[in-house]
Amino acid sequence: GTTIQNLKALLASTGIKLVFQDKLWKFELAESCFSELDFGNRKLKELEKLTSDEIFAAELPQLLATLKRGTLFQGMNESWLDTHIERISSRIIEFGLKMLRELSEEKFDSLLLDVSEVISINDPLNEPALRKKIGILTRQGKLSLAHSVFDNFSKLYFELYQEKYPVDFKGLMN
Repeated sequence: GTTIQNLKALLASTGIKLVFQDKLWKFELAESCFSELDFGNRKLKELEKLTSDEIFAAELPQLLATLKRGTLFQGMNESWLDTHIERISSRIIEFGLKMLRELSEEKFDSLLLDVSEVISINDPLNEPALRKKIGILTRQGKLSLAHSVFDNFSKLYFELYQEKYPVDFKGLMN
């Protein structure tokens, strides 16, 4: 009782309300409050409905700028958050992989690099994102950066699996 009242009082000046509804506590945000989670969910829904590459590419950078800041609830190790984090990360990864398949590299190479980066933030050992990143960087003549991306990926792979990544740099180019 007292803790909830104190929390409500604390939040009152922020535009956030703590509401008990349908036997659950939830936060309600005022229009003036910005939530990256809410923004990301709304943008993903909007972008999933678009069909034109040009319109889509115009809307995607704003979402990518937010998603490149890091994973949801970064640094928090609360078990009750795990399913939420996993669900949202999976949705971001699936959306990103769809973009890697559908957007033209010739027209949208920098956008695809950002998409690959967002996928890698949420799944550091995602091979399609690695392949796309290395392919684009190589075509742009940024071979040393492409090698650096591969080396970092390989080191992480080794740390997690205690074995060398089975594909070499040249193998990713095919």
